[in-house]
Amino acid sequence: MANIGKARTGVQASRDLLYETHKQLIAELSRHFNNEFKDLQTLYERESQNIKDMAEGDNEIIRSTPNAMTGVICDFQTALQRIRELEFCSIFTFYEIGIKDIICEYIKPIKRTSLPNMMCILQNYAKKKHKKKLMVLCSNKVLIEYYRYMRNYYAHMNFDSKDWNDLNIIFENNVEPLFSTFRLSSDTILIPNDETLLAVLDTFYVNLKDIEDELLIIK
Repeated sequence: MANIGKARTGVQASRDLLYETHKQLIAELSRHFNNEFKDLQTLYERESQNIKDMAEGDNEIIRSTPNAMTGVICDFQTALQRIRELEFCSIFTFYEIGIKDIICEYIKPIKRTSLPNMMCILQNYAKKKHKKKLMVLCSNKVLIEYYRYMRNYYAHMNFDSKDWNDLNIIFENNVEPLFSTFRLSSDTILIPNDETLLAVLDTFYVNLKDIEDELLIIK
């Protein structure tokens, strides 16, 4: 006789749907832009060869003649970074919605509130129920502080010196290998590849799942 697994909760079903949608979107964006970048590289190489042919071996002319495709490739890389930033913001919203759905399902209905306030609701609930594991899951400062700073930067681009100092401290005291995949400079946070976005998405998804699993035990 086949084993019949437990039916998914409404929260799980919604979370899984959004998770798979984000995965598919990242995969499609990656495929599209990788193909487009290959085309640009081909044009760049063709233009470089044209410059060499016209220079007839004169290295000075080759060095001083700009490749028309250089600016196009730079613009493309800038646009790609911005698209990854927007997807990061969307992934963070997926986490915020997931936390809100969990609270509304298992604790109490809530309206608009910030993620830290939602996490406080979870923490207070965990204290009342004396569940240390849930406290740990709901006190994840990595998810709250580090990624919230990044989301705010990407969404608003209005960091001041204190914000950068705070973010530098978080980077210097990182506790996840994933942190090292981002590139922090004096004025930007680069998302180097789509694998990094997928890793962030997986981190959020697993944390939401663990929180709900623990609440199901309490309930």
